[in-house]
Amino acid sequence: MGIGKLKEKLERVTDPRRQRGNPRHNLEAVPVIGLATPVCDGEDF
Repeated sequence: MGIGKLKEKLERVTDPRRQRGNPRHNLEAVPVIGLATPVCDGEDF
């Protein structure tokens, strides 16, 4: 599955996080950031 298709599927998921406030990242960006961390030699999610 490509990143574009993953993002498309995640955009359909209802965001369970709090509705007020300003989430730092969109819900569809969170797993992509998590998957990219080890590729970029990150040490922590």
